[in-house]
Amino acid sequence: MLAGEQGRLETMVIAKGGQLVLDEYFYGFTPDRPHSIQSITKSVTSLLVGIAHDQGAIESLDQRVASFFPEYAAKRWVDEDYPINLRHALTMSAAIDWNERVPYSNPENSNTAMNATGDWIGYVLDRPRAGEPGGSASYTSGLSILLGGVIRNATGQYVDELADETLFRQLDVAGYHWLGAPDGTRHTGGGLHITARNLAKMGQLVLNRGTWHGEQVVSAEWIDESTRCHLPLAGAEDDATVGYGYQWWHSNFTGPDETPVPHIAGYGYGGQYLLILPTLDAVVVFNAGEYGDTAVFNPNRAMEEYLLPAMM
Repeated sequence: MLAGEQGRLETMVIAKGGQLVLDEYFYGFTPDRPHSIQSITKSVTSLLVGIAHDQGAIESLDQRVASFFPEYAAKRWVDEDYPINLRHALTMSAAIDWNERVPYSNPENSNTAMNATGDWIGYVLDRPRAGEPGGSASYTSGLSILLGGVIRNATGQYVDELADETLFRQLDVAGYHWLGAPDGTRHTGGGLHITARNLAKMGQLVLNRGTWHGEQVVSAEWIDESTRCHLPLAGAEDDATVGYGYQWWHSNFTGPDETPVPHIAGYGYGGQYLLILPTLDAVVVFNAGEYGDTAVFNPNRAMEEYLLPAMM
């Protein structure tokens, strides 16, 4: 591994049948050292939206996002009462003017522009519409930032505070940190740093339909609804294996003998992967440090050439 044939892969954790079967660390990482999970943060945020919904703080996914932000009355979404609801935000189908297709080093990247402001929520709430919501999913990290704001305004707690009392407490997750803005907004698009083992717990929770050691942490109904494929990904409408749920991805690996192996996943910039494989009763976590344009680590190759033949 350290010879570089898998790029800068820094952690690899596999659980099968609810048991930890592989736990490896490279380049100075250890089981107790948190790793940036980048946009897998979105999937963790989805679990916390589910908890807020289970608690009744969020009444319905048909609620318009603008209704949670009366303090932003001067912004387009609120002033014009955009017909964008929580379901549109969760499935990234809000259809707003947002460009996250260019590199993050490019100032024209909307996520980069948002991060450069002192008001991430205000930046997103002022983006103009670019069509009717509810079509295909189009990758929009700003919508994930709004979900953190929804949690804050619905529950009275920042997302990490809600996590401390519910998800993280019940899964015994400690030693994490969650980046935020000076105004207190947590980066629910990509700011969570957590250990690979604790990230694997999140995957196991999903695999267990929301239960952990016999306790229902997130309702099974939320897990089922949030992790199913709701919409095709924009640009991939002809590929039925690629789609999006509530901040969760859907696709297939090709196993031995061309067997399709479906997976639910959280993906993150730089080589972060949380892979949930229901048909194999398995969870796989990869963390890498491959930022920029020189990435070598390929999770499909790692899974299809090495891990799936062993696991199947």
